[in-house]
Amino acid sequence: MTQHASTNCANSHRAMPPNFAEADAPYELSGASCPRDLGAPDAPAEGQVTRERPHSVAGVVDRAAEGDVGMSFDEAQVRAFVPLIGLPFMVLGIDSTKLHATPQARTCKTADEVVAAVREWNPNKWNVYWLPNVANVGDKKPTKQNIVTARHVWADCDPNIKKYGSYEAARQHLLTTHADKLAPIASFVIDSGNGLQPFFKLATPFPLLLTSDYEEYEAINKQVGEAFDGPGTHNCDRIMRLPGTLNWPTAAKLAKGYPAEPSLSRLLSVSDRAYSLDDLAKLLPPSKPSTVPSKNETASARAIDVSDQLQRFNALLASDGTLRARWEGSTDGLHDTSGSAMDMSLYSLLVARGFFHDAIVEIMDDWGYGGKGREQGDRYWDRLKDNTAATPRTPTARDLAVAELNERYALVTIGGSVHVIDEKYTTFTTLRMEAFRARMSNRTVDVATATGNGIRKVPVAEAWQKHPERRTYDRVEFAPGDGVPEGTYNLFRGWAVEPYVDMTLEQAANKCELFLRHLRENLCRGNEELYEYLIRWYAQLFQQPGHKPGVAIAVRGEKGVGKSKVTDVIAELLGPHALTVSQSSHLTGQFNAHQAQALLIVAEEAVWAGDKQAEGALKHMITSPTMTLERKGVDAIQVQSCSRFVMNSNAEWVFPATADERRLFALDCGSDHKQDRTYFKAIDDQLYGPGLTSHKPGQGSPGLRALLTYLLGLDLTDFNVRHVPETDALKEQRSASLASHEQFLKDCLASRDICGTSWEEETRPISKRELYEACLSYMQRRRRSLPATQEKFAKTIKHAFGWGTYHRHGQQRAWMVAGCDESRAAFEAAMKVTIVD
Repeated sequence: MTQHASTNCANSHRAMPPNFAEADAPYELSGASCPRDLGAPDAPAEGQVTRERPHSVAGVVDRAAEGDVGMSFDEAQVRAFVPLIGLPFMVLGIDSTKLHATPQARTCKTADEVVAAVREWNPNKWNVYWLPNVANVGDKKPTKQNIVTARHVWADCDPNIKKYGSYEAARQHLLTTHADKLAPIASFVIDSGNGLQPFFKLATPFPLLLTSDYEEYEAINKQVGEAFDGPGTHNCDRIMRLPGTLNWPTAAKLAKGYPAEPSLSRLLSVSDRAYSLDDLAKLLPPSKPSTVPSKNETASARAIDVSDQLQRFNALLASDGTLRARWEGSTDGLHDTSGSAMDMSLYSLLVARGFFHDAIVEIMDDWGYGGKGREQGDRYWDRLKDNTAATPRTPTARDLAVAELNERYALVTIGGSVHVIDEKYTTFTTLRMEAFRARMSNRTVDVATATGNGIRKVPVAEAWQKHPERRTYDRVEFAPGDGVPEGTYNLFRGWAVEPYVDMTLEQAANKCELFLRHLRENLCRGNEELYEYLIRWYAQLFQQPGHKPGVAIAVRGEKGVGKSKVTDVIAELLGPHALTVSQSSHLTGQFNAHQAQALLIVAEEAVWAGDKQAEGALKHMITSPTMTLERKGVDAIQVQSCSRFVMNSNAEWVFPATADERRLFALDCGSDHKQDRTYFKAIDDQLYGPGLTSHKPGQGSPGLRALLTYLLGLDLTDFNVRHVPETDALKEQRSASLASHEQFLKDCLASRDICGTSWEEETRPISKRELYEACLSYMQRRRRSLPATQEKFAKTIKHAFGWGTYHRHGQQRAWMVAGCDESRAAFEAAMKVTIVD
């Protein structure tokens, strides 16, 4: 007795009519009977399937065009699906409006978190997916190597428009005949909105530890896909449509003849069935007698899946100059430069490099230099396939190993040495070749012998090093917001979050208004001029990241007042392009590779007093457009410097400011919210989400995205970053930066005492020697640094006061010292400080 002997297909057909007019009616599968002539594979004998209790899930609106204009995702469906899979639950979002958009991943601990991610992404034309297997990463789309446990096998069945003549007919077949075949045997079936996805849950999760484990699992998954008309999607890191979410059409889907309106994915049937791998093998139809495969069949059998080929294509663009030139629109070598000829040329280049048809269509679908014929969909791509004269090159084991290493490593020339870039880490990390070989010394790859008659094992590092498709760069540069010459490795990695596309400046400001209020009222103490400069200084960082402002910011304040809150938030936007240091040696020391990709360097409580060498280095770094990048044991190189500097401190002296200082915007942070945890929690909740204090990859962070949107949208037309407002805080930094002999004169004015006598308002002579000796005594009492020479002391007096001299024959030379108030005003004007009594 088989397990699917009680399903009534006629009822199913009535619940899903051809025109989908009643698509919101329940799609009942339980209690029905599917006759054997439907061609369903035999289910395992009784006892091989566990906990079978089939039941139906009510359907929802199928085509968005059939519903209200403002229809959204089905929250109830999403919530029903999460416990079916279990927690934690990885959900992924991909922007349907962008070509090859980077997936955003989020691992959720509750159903509420899953719903929150869907609510953030799906209404904004992001397609939402889930991960059927288990990964060891939680904040990015996993690769095959990240999958550690298999929980399901599946098929992904697309509408066969070519076979059934139209999209509607092909979809009707999937939702009736094909769904009837799958419901009695699958653990659950998902209507993705276009296709059908049957899943077979594994009774015992299958660990993926060795290469042989991956091969065994994917071989069975491939057989399942082929048996149920869903081939080519058997890779263990495959992501699938999340039921209850809108399926937004992409350009690739539209080209295939799919509808332009979004559709709603849903669960069609659910049961408690679970299978062992042996059960699945018995479920599949018997293998056909083996025959000698054709050359094309052999190539197809060896071809890696579409997702792997897309990754390989992106890596290949960096190393294959011919392919990259054509991809960027070059017509070199073509007599016919029409769009269709460009399509044929690129198609042939990809075929010759071992890419198979489906992957090529995915790659080329939105290519901007192709012909209009692609509007014909599959017919156009099939003609390209039939007409190309290129010969596919079957990827070898060496090719596949090199493609894998290219995803993480690249060869680069730094100075006069060759190194290997390791992109696993957010900071710029390189290995010497010998270290790279040592790291890979336990891996080999099969390579054909010179005669072609045998196979020899070669260290994978050597195979990669000598392969023509090895990812290679001639130089390293940091070019945020700008393109780089061919062969240049750009250290810039973009922003940590994406800005909102359809949000006004006012809407963006409202979504991050608590942070903006903190800038205005706490850091700038309600001074609108200072706030306007500060917010635009940060806006210039994001709008013109490659243009160094040459102005640093210093914020002084007590502990716990929130002076570091601003840089903490901006650092979340910058990701690896923000750097925090706590010692001056970390900033001005010899080895500075950690600064290579920094757009913002934050110095927390750094002390510069008395270190003239560090002072000069800091001021040079603030204004210099280049920097010497030096790593221990690696040749020093010149790179573009785009770093901005912010100093946060509760010390009196934060920055060595001179009277003519043009490089500093200084603020004294208010203390109204000192240690106010409620105040700062509200800011975090608005930026990152309730209960969160920072951003992680894949996290929503709506307020942080709004802040980026706001900073990118601010009008900088009339903003000149070099026109720095004069502040009381800057004057205090100048006072703190005064040399010892200048501080002596300032203290004399503040105390209204000079050379031990009261400083009155009448002009009187004071011996130059006596005044200088009083200055020396002052510095000795305070253990100040080496005293200024008498000549330097005299120059300072001339500059600060403009006093004349007096010399009567036989007497010491004297200064004609003006009255205290007059001298005080002259000193404040010349030194640009304020003297406080």
